[in-house]
Amino acid sequence: MAQKFKDPAALRAVPVEDVEPIRDAMNGSNSLLIAAAARLASERTLAGLQPELAAAFKRLLPGGVRSDKGCQAKMAICKALNLLGWEDDEVFLAGIRRRQPEPSYGGPIDTAATLRAECAVGLARVASPHRLAELTRLLLDPESEARAGAANALGIVGNETAEMLLRLKILTGDPDARVLGECFRTLLTIAGHSASGRAGNGTNQSRRRQHVETTHTSSPSSARPSEDEIFSSPRAWLLAFAYNGDCVGAQVHAAGFLAGFQFQGQEVVPMGWDVFHLGKPVFPER
Repeated sequence: MAQKFKDPAALRAVPVEDVEPIRDAMNGSNSLLIAAAARLASERTLAGLQPELAAAFKRLLPGGVRSDKGCQAKMAICKALNLLGWEDDEVFLAGIRRRQPEPSYGGPIDTAATLRAECAVGLARVASPHRLAELTRLLLDPESEARAGAANALGIVGNETAEMLLRLKILTGDPDARVLGECFRTLLTIAGHSASGRAGNGTNQSRRRQHVETTHTSSPSSARPSEDEIFSSPRAWLLAFAYNGDCVGAQVHAAGFLAGFQFQGQEVVPMGWDVFHLGKPVFPER
C-alpha cells in the first residue's frame, strides 16, 4: 500500500529483505519519506530501485520548496543514484542547474548548492557529453559549496582539460579559501592518477576524494622558480601557487597540500607550514 508509513523512523525499521515499503514511500509525495527511502536504497544497495529514484526526482523538481524543503529528498536521491551506479545523465543535468531560494534570517538562501555539487559528481562519473560545460559554469557558481563540488568533480574527469580548468580557477582566485583548497587537492589527485595510470593501475572509477597528508619537515631556499620552470614542471608549477601574494587563502592551502606530497614517487616539496616567511613563501631548491 502506498504511503504505508507516516514517518522516516518507522520506514527505517523495515526489515532488510522487505523492499516494497521502501518502493511505496519513494512513489509517494512525502519528501521526508522519499529522502528516507533514498537513503535506505543507498545503505542497502537496492540497485533495482534506481528507476523509482529517478522518477521521484523528476516529480519533485517542479514543486520547488513546496514539495521538497531544503532539497533533502532531491539530494538523497542523487547521492543514491551515484552510489548505485545510475548511468543516465538526465537527472544530474536537471540537478546541476537547479536553484532553490528559501527564506531565512538575513535573506533568502539557495538550498540547492550541495545538490548541484552532487550532480556535478554524477555528470563526471557517467562521462556525460555535457560535463565540462556544466562544470565550467559551476566553477563560477555564487555558492562556494557548488564551486568546490565542481573542483571535486573535475578530479573524476581527470583529463588535461579538467586540469587546465583547475589551474585557471586557482590563478583567478576565489573569495572562499576552501574552494581553492579543493582545487589544489584535486590537482594533486589528478597528478597521482596520471602517474598510476602510466603504471597500469589507474581507472576512471577510482578518481574519488582523496586526502593529501601534510608533513612538517623543511629545507627552505630563497630561489623562486622561473616562468619556464613553472609551466614545465608540475612541482614548480604547484609551488608557484603558494607565491600568489594577492590571495592568502591560496597561499595557505598551497603550502598545506604541497607539504610532503609525493609526485611520481618523489617529494613535490619537502616543507611544511614554515614555507612562509613574513607572509611570503620560501621555495626550496630544486
